[in-house]
Amino acid sequence: MLLLITVGMSTLSLQAADTFQGQWQKIVPLHHGVFSIAMGNQINQAPSETGRPEGSSFLLGSLDKLSPPVLRLPGGDMLNHWSWVAGRSLESKGSGEPVMSPNDFLKLVRAAHANGLWGINAASAPPSDTEFLAKALADQGVDPQFFELGNELYLSNWTSMTPTAEVYAKKAALHAQVLRKYFPKAKFGVPLASYRQLKAGGATSGTASKTQVPFTWKKANELDSWMLGLAKKQDFYDAVVLHLYLVPTELGKTGLADHTPDEICR
Repeated sequence: MLLLITVGMSTLSLQAADTFQGQWQKIVPLHHGVFSIAMGNQINQAPSETGRPEGSSFLLGSLDKLSPPVLRLPGGDMLNHWSWVAGRSLESKGSGEPVMSPNDFLKLVRAAHANGLWGINAASAPPSDTEFLAKALADQGVDPQFFELGNELYLSNWTSMTPTAEVYAKKAALHAQVLRKYFPKAKFGVPLASYRQLKAGGATSGTASKTQVPFTWKKANELDSWMLGLAKKQDFYDAVVLHLYLVPTELGKTGLADHTPDEICR
C-alpha cells in the first residue's frame, strides 16, 4: 500500500481569490517528493495573453520554474463536481470559465515537467465520463501513472454523494475498472482522513480564514468508519491520499494548518 501525501501551501501554489488582488507570490522551487500543485479553479485568474490558462506564458513559465513532481488535475474540491466531457465543474453556471479539455491540461503537465495526477469524479459523475478521459489520454499516446478517485470525500460536505466508505467504494471501483482497461499499470489513490483529524476527534464544523474555503469535518466516529471501511475494500486501489495543510499565517490558529513544515519534511 502506498501513501500519497499532498500538501496544500497557499504561498507556493498558484491560488487566487475570486477577484484577484495584490501581487503573485515569488516563485519558489518545490521540495520533490513532498509537494504537489492542484490546478483547476486556481489557474483561471492567471494573466494570459490568450485569455486561457494553457495559453498563458506567465502560467507556463511559472510551472516550468516550480517544476512540481506532481500536478493534480483538475485538483481541489471542484473535482467532486468535475466533468471531463464538459471540461468544467458540473456546478458551473458558464460564467466565463474556460472549458479545459484533457489536452489543455496536458500542456500544463508538460510545461511543469510533472507527472499528472488525473482526478476522477467518482462521487457524482458516471463511469462514461471517466472513459472519455481515458480515451482522450490514450489517443495522445499518454500512459498515465496515477489517478485520484475523488477529493477529500471524508469531509461532511460530500455526505450526500458518499455517505459511507462502502457507498464510495462501490462507485469508485466502477471508475477504476474502466481505467484499468486502458492503463493496466496505473495506480489508483483513494481519499483518507489524516490521523491528526481523527485523533482530535473530528469536528462538527470548522471555518477557516478568509483566504480559505469553509469546510466541515465528519464526526470522529464517522472518520473512523470511513478509514475502516476503506481498509475492507482494498481490491480496487493502490494508495491512500492524505492531505496535509500548511498555511504559514494560520499555524496554531485553524485546523487547516494542522502540520508544521518540520512535521511534513520529517
